[in-house]
Amino acid sequence: MIIDGQQRVEGLRYAINEIGHLPCVDVQIPVKIIEESGRAEEVYIRDLYQKSTSISDLRIIDGQHRTEGLRYAIEEKGHQPSASMQVPVVIMEVSDRAEELDQFRIINGTAKSVRTDLVNSILTALAEHQVEDSVAPKDRWKIIVTKVVDIMDRTAGSPWEDMLLMPDMVGRDFPDKIARATSVMTSIRPIYIWLEGLGIFNDRAGTSFDEQSAYMASILVEYSRALKAVVPKAFADPDDYVIQKTPGLFALHLVLRDRLLPWIYHGRREWDQETFEEFLGVSPEITDAGFWDKTQNRAAAYGSMKGFSELADLLNHSLDPD
Repeated sequence: MIIDGQQRVEGLRYAINEIGHLPCVDVQIPVKIIEESGRAEEVYIRDLYQKSTSISDLRIIDGQHRTEGLRYAIEEKGHQPSASMQVPVVIMEVSDRAEELDQFRIINGTAKSVRTDLVNSILTALAEHQVEDSVAPKDRWKIIVTKVVDIMDRTAGSPWEDMLLMPDMVGRDFPDKIARATSVMTSIRPIYIWLEGLGIFNDRAGTSFDEQSAYMASILVEYSRALKAVVPKAFADPDDYVIQKTPGLFALHLVLRDRLLPWIYHGRREWDQETFEEFLGVSPEITDAGFWDKTQNRAAAYGSMKGFSELADLLNHSLDPD
């Protein structure tokens, strides 16, 4: 269990209770304290009571499930032997929020697998505390798409408004969400690469994360509004159709990159709902709600990344002039 930091709200409020339950002052449980200098000092939990550090100041970075399980056993099941169980912990002394966020990113982004959208969200929060130029070029897209997805979910009138399972949410607690933020982030990365590669961000938006994410989000919201306009039934009951699930997400964002963005760009027109509707309206597949019906063996039959690419090819051809 790693203490002093913050990951999810769930379980955090029980951390201090567990530290109080587990070691009474007479129990010697070794604790490794890692200071800012990197020097590790092994002490005992009881010694913390004699130091200036307050037990109430300790927060859990990793190990919430273990502490929550122990809390449940002790408080709700009345299993008192758990209260004296010896639990090894590592305590890190962290000076500021940015350092804490960076430690979480390193631990959960490299040492073990954690939800991609959560790691990207932490990276984005960390970037708020840094000079943008200090962010590695390979990480810029992660920050941009994380901000874009947040804007899509918060924009009033967007077909994605309040529909995405965000990084700080657990699926079982939000059954009404129709897609994971991580899926949307992955599906829009090709669009980020296309815009960045042509220098469009710098020409039309600016160089900051906020400017670029707002610009890209505006395109995607306009695009999704156009899709909803040409096939409204598929958006009216999103659980019954796959247009806002992974087949539609990945395939339609590839269509946007491969066909609509280049065509409209070279035609010197705007990437707005009206223009997108004009191009999308000629496709018999895109405009057919039955094509997106999850019970039909059509768009729903494409269930892998290779399949999404094949579906995008089919939809691309449906847009091509005769």
